[in-house]
Amino acid sequence: ILEHVLDNKRYIGLGFIDGILTTVGTALTAFAMGLDPLMVGTAAAGGALALGLTNTFGSYVGETAETGSINHEVIADMITHGGTTVLGALVPLIPLFVLPGLSAIVGSLVTSLAALVVLGRFLGKDNPRGTAVTIIEIILVGILISVVTFMLGGH
Repeated sequence: ILEHVLDNKRYIGLGFIDGILTTVGTALTAFAMGLDPLMVGTAAAGGALALGLTNTFGSYVGETAETGSINHEVIADMITHGGTTVLGALVPLIPLFVLPGLSAIVGSLVTSLAALVVLGRFLGKDNPRGTAVTIIEIILVGILISVVTFMLGGH
């Protein structure tokens, strides 16, 4: 199972992107609404945990719909998708709990951007379109989500 987890780039990518960007989006919406960083972090943590659990169950539903049964690969996909979602969510969450005020939000965005670049390198390394394209795409999606969710909170 562990070997399949580590080789599963699709679910690693999906999980980390889901965790990082959902948490950033939730945090920016809450921050734009005027909540303090601890409240922002708590709201984002709740969303991240729920997303991790739904991604785990979603992998189960999707994979068993295709295979008709539970096997080691289905279990590995569940662990990979749900686990990487929660791990990805930790990236923007940690600054929200350890830094004060605006520094918490800025720290969350900076660590998230760095993590997205690392993820882009990992996913782009074997991609025929190349690493740079993958990194740029991931960052552009992150910027779009950040802008839209911040605007939503500030209505």
